[in-house]
Amino acid sequence: MTTWQEFAAAAPRVSSIFARRHQQADRLCLLGTLRSDGYPRISPVEPCIFEGQLVIAGMPGTTKFLDLNRDPRFTLHNSIDDHDRAIASSVEGDDHGLKITIWKAGEPEQVTSPGQSGQGSPARLLP
Repeated sequence: MTTWQEFAAAAPRVSSIFARRHQQADRLCLLGTLRSDGYPRISPVEPCIFEGQLVIAGMPGTTKFLDLNRDPRFTLHNSIDDHDRAIASSVEGDDHGLKITIWKAGEPEQVTSPGQSGQGSPARLLP
């Protein structure tokens, strides 16, 4: 599992934007999971960084946690308004690690994964 420190070292700009937006939005984020029928589910969550881990807590047995127990892939979104610039980011995780996607107005989508190629965060453009 990737720690918050590893994520922040590999993607300092994304992690600082996430931390700032997380604070501004009173910690509210949207967690995207996959339902058992394969359709997406969006759930509001209030993650926190605790002992170096990004923690998403909630009531046991809720559908979002049943989704994650069945299929650990997820995406976590926070506010997409960065004052006058249109920018969005998402973090997706599965058994193979994290994938960070960044969208900026007028630019192609960029994807990076912490620890790729031993250098931390090389970005590759998606078609």
